[in-house]
Amino acid sequence: MRCQRYSKRYKGRSDSYGAALRRAEEVRISEYDTFGVELSVLARVERARSLAEWQQQLDAGQAIGSATPSMYSYRIDALAGLGRAEEADRLLQACKELDNRGWWPVYGSLDWLEGRVSEAYGLFGQAARFYRAASKESRFPLSQGIAHLDLGRLLVSTGNTKAGATALKGAVRIFLELGAAPYLSRAMKLLDGLSDRPSNPHLQAFESLTGREREIAFYAERGMTNKQIAAQLFVSPATVNFHVRNVLAKLGLRSRRELGQLFTTGFEASVRGAGVKDPTA
Repeated sequence: MRCQRYSKRYKGRSDSYGAALRRAEEVRISEYDTFGVELSVLARVERARSLAEWQQQLDAGQAIGSATPSMYSYRIDALAGLGRAEEADRLLQACKELDNRGWWPVYGSLDWLEGRVSEAYGLFGQAARFYRAASKESRFPLSQGIAHLDLGRLLVSTGNTKAGATALKGAVRIFLELGAAPYLSRAMKLLDGLSDRPSNPHLQAFESLTGREREIAFYAERGMTNKQIAAQLFVSPATVNFHVRNVLAKLGLRSRRELGQLFTTGFEASVRGAGVKDPTA
């Protein structure tokens, strides 16, 4: 459905969310299945989550109220991030009771939510077990990537840097595939912090791009033509060409082929610098 295409396209890309928000406001819940929530409200909540801005995430979710129990996932996440474990736990129990009867894991699995609440209680070993289980659930790739990210973050913070880096590498792979720029930046910064090398210059260059430039860079490195990218983003091929040229200039590259090499080798430098063997090799 149209609203689902918008959600998949923009979910996790907070820097581009302004344009998405304007389009989302055109989608009415009377016309499309949006789980009873205006898509523009969902965009605001997802933007806050992508940046780990827990209070903003909680505030944005207030507009949703009890429209759909599935949206409790965002509220539980925000409450846990703010350390309000008991409130988060009460909502989690409600989700368990409604599992497959009004609550669906579209914004995060029960295992991931168990991990968030356990971490808020300070039960770090238990939280890691739940995050690890959630990282194996592949029905919703963004949620799976977030589970990898939270697992890696928690393991690193508790001193298990090798396992933490492995989990973060899994997050990087998923976020690269999805084009989820804010989540990708968070994962790579954590990986850079595990290395004795200077910060990854490729990541620093990537962060100099605007939201639209990042978005177009992701599509371009996958081999899409300007015309294909334009159709995907509802802009003209000339606009895409303008942004591609800016991307190459800012990253110090000469061709799209070099852009592809940056994604496959430059960003992987953060992972290699953490001294972790690729578990998929």
